[in-house]
Amino acid sequence: MSKKTFNNHYQKNALGQRATEQLLSGLTCSCCERAIAVGQTVLELSRNVECLSDCDGIAEVRVVESETIASFCSNCFEKLPSPSHWRAGLLRLLGLPSDGLLNNTISYCDCCLYSTQMIASNITINLTISEVEEHPLSEDGIGLDPFFAQGILEFCPLCSTRFPADCFRSLITDLFESVSAQ
Repeated sequence: MSKKTFNNHYQKNALGQRATEQLLSGLTCSCCERAIAVGQTVLELSRNVECLSDCDGIAEVRVVESETIASFCSNCFEKLPSPSHWRAGLLRLLGLPSDGLLNNTISYCDCCLYSTQMIASNITINLTISEVEEHPLSEDGIGLDPFFAQGILEFCPLCSTRFPADCFRSLITDLFESVSAQ
């Protein structure tokens, strides 16, 4: 291989590598285990610790800690059930009472049914659909721009100790496999 051919080959590979690195977001689909590229849509389930604070007489929820339970690429999450099915499936797998009269109410602990409206902090399981974007201010240069978010479950501080994030990771896998089998 001549020096000119070698240089052209090297430049093409280097440019291709740079382009590939720019496309990858560092996110991996929990189902198919493929990388989720910048520009794709991602569905994330997260476990958040939230605090209720009073800002000039207006109640404000602040996320203190957030841990991703699962991420799904657009190909995989198209096969997933709607958020209400996620909720019903998780309640069933956790052995908790079904919604009954509390359907879509996010002011009660889903475990003990205690009102969480006046509690200073609680734990929520949220479903968010976002666009993966380049974000120059973040550490890794990648950010998520959410366009849909819904709380799926909510727990008071006492009940939340029964359900750590790892518990939900295995339940999400079970729920996804049961849906895929249908």
